[in-house]
Amino acid sequence: RYECELCACGFDKRKNYAAHLAGVRHAASLAAEPSVWRDWEASGGAWYSPAVSRCEATRAWSLDRFVDGLPGRTRSSIGRTLGAAGGGGDSGDEETGQLDP
Repeated sequence: RYECELCACGFDKRKNYAAHLAGVRHAASLAAEPSVWRDWEASGGAWYSPAVSRCEATRAWSLDRFVDGLPGRTRSSIGRTLGAAGGGGDSGDEETGQLDP
């Protein structure tokens, strides 16, 4: 598997990875990286920590990669919750905000 840490995405095929590296999204992430790092350093005690590497501080965050790291049971409940929260019919009690099981 080929991973682009900066953009937080992965590819099974080398040609797709190469296309990503030559693409617009990767170029935009690469161009934004220095300013993201400067903002990270300037954030002071609120966010900045010398223990966090530059790569970790500047790479994109991905919901898909986060969810992939969760146990299977948690992933399935997140899918149901996100689907229900997205609208589309009666998905729960409007007064209490409780979702139906």
